[in-house]
Amino acid sequence: MIDAQTTASILRNLTVFTVAASKQNYSVTAEITGMTQPAITKAIKRLEKLFGTKMFERSGRGMVLTAAGQAVFKHSKSVDDLVRLMHTEVADLKAANEGLIRLGASPVLVETIVMPAMTKLLSESSTMQIDLRAQLSTRLLEELRAGSLDMVAGAMPSKISPDLRFDRLGSVRSYVVSRLGHPLTQRPFTLEDLSHQKWLVAPLDAQWMSDIFESANLRVPSFSVRTDISPGVFDSLLANSDLLTVMDTAHLSTATGKLLTSLPAPAPTRELHFAIFWRHQSIFSPAMKRCRQELKRAYRNSRKFGGEG
Repeated sequence: MIDAQTTASILRNLTVFTVAASKQNYSVTAEITGMTQPAITKAIKRLEKLFGTKMFERSGRGMVLTAAGQAVFKHSKSVDDLVRLMHTEVADLKAANEGLIRLGASPVLVETIVMPAMTKLLSESSTMQIDLRAQLSTRLLEELRAGSLDMVAGAMPSKISPDLRFDRLGSVRSYVVSRLGHPLTQRPFTLEDLSHQKWLVAPLDAQWMSDIFESANLRVPSFSVRTDISPGVFDSLLANSDLLTVMDTAHLSTATGKLLTSLPAPAPTRELHFAIFWRHQSIFSPAMKRCRQELKRAYRNSRKFGGEG
């Protein structure tokens, strides 16, 4: 039977080995792990001593896994996943015991959905804590899967990871938007005219616009500003330049959004579907259940989303 100290040592060595096996380059492994190359070599040698065989062979292209190394690598990924799952589950339990909800929300949902839900939740309990992060949905869902969030209210991606569960909320329509008085608001325009404009876009919008223009055999527009935060943050810039962007109806109805206008056809429109996401293996605390209920209630009651969900 292997004692606890030996097990801990094996896990540390396996962590280093997993990175080295995936990159097959000790220099890259050193950058990722923050270890020196001699320390990485020692960790690999300890594993080779444990199993009594070589893990790597040198070739003209660098380090190549041996058959034994491939077998260990296959199982080391499972061990890594198991450790990550244990860490996530313990974090879930800790958050549940403390009455903490780690909530992520798409920026478009913060004011209209999340704030009313938080007001209700905090009025019900003096011990509830909410850790709120507002980001693009793609990044939030990555954090959710990694275990640093308990729940996400955001846009539904084209493909949803099988380890996530969700409740549909509804949909929001987005438009191509310009400042009031933009040259394109003064005359008829074509899709090709849009392709020659400068744009401020988030990653999801950039991909959507690229697909539209490529399918029409037109040049992809110049994305002058790329951002991983909501374009709504840049209202002042958009209102004082000829940049185009993609924006939803909820933001256009705000005080700052009224400085902007949606462009008519042939400018495309898009419908985004929103949902509440959580991990399949989540430990659903009473606080999380209440949070999900209030987010759904706030969505139903939101006038700004009325008729679109």
